[in-house]
Amino acid sequence: MDGNGYLWRRVSEELVTEIDSGRLAPGTRLPADFDLAERFGVNRHTVRRALQDLQGRGLLRSERGRGTFVVDDVMRYRLGRHTRFTENLLANRRAPGRALLSIEALAAEPKVAEALALPPGDPVTVVTLLGSADDVPLSLGRNRFPAARLPGLQAALEAGAAAGRVSITAALREIGIPSYGRRWTCVAARMPDPAEARLLRMPLTAPVLETEALDEDEAGTPVNHAHTMFCAMRIQFLVEG
Repeated sequence: MDGNGYLWRRVSEELVTEIDSGRLAPGTRLPADFDLAERFGVNRHTVRRALQDLQGRGLLRSERGRGTFVVDDVMRYRLGRHTRFTENLLANRRAPGRALLSIEALAAEPKVAEALALPPGDPVTVVTLLGSADDVPLSLGRNRFPAARLPGLQAALEAGAAAGRVSITAALREIGIPSYGRRWTCVAARMPDPAEARLLRMPLTAPVLETEALDEDEAGTPVNHAHTMFCAMRIQFLVEG
């Protein structure tokens, strides 16, 4: 083995030992290349080669403009009839967080109108939410609700956000939908666009898992057509039933 090969492998394995022992905890940002080079007594090229090796092994992730991080613990997220964001996170002993990014009224596109059993072009309330686990972004969801069928939803969501609790379940309950369930969910993988990567604080080179789902009330009437992007590095789905 050549000297350079030995050096970057030594740096790589020492970092693996620190990750395995917990000294470098999930989510920890590594020191800058210069500092690591000084610590290990090698040049920055050697450090970068070691970090590339660990990224290839799925132990590190790089975020443009922010640095290199130990990959977060992967969370198991249940998909079923009664999928709920907050319950999933609490079951994983994570602190759930949700931010209301926007609410807007738009005309339903043909695919959305069909899913929600609406005439094409009928108004829908589009609600964009950013979900987090322990203050780390996990999901970016765009939810489309039939506006005429659910009057008062926007006001209920905005009031909840002002009080520091963003909850679709609570808002629907407030306007007379005490319970709802998932009719179907489709899952696909793709690369994020720059805005999604920025909000989810993830590299453009890592994939998202995108779910398309339809929720219905107890009578079987559609109430929400949702697209949600999950950072694939931080989650795995458990499909129930």
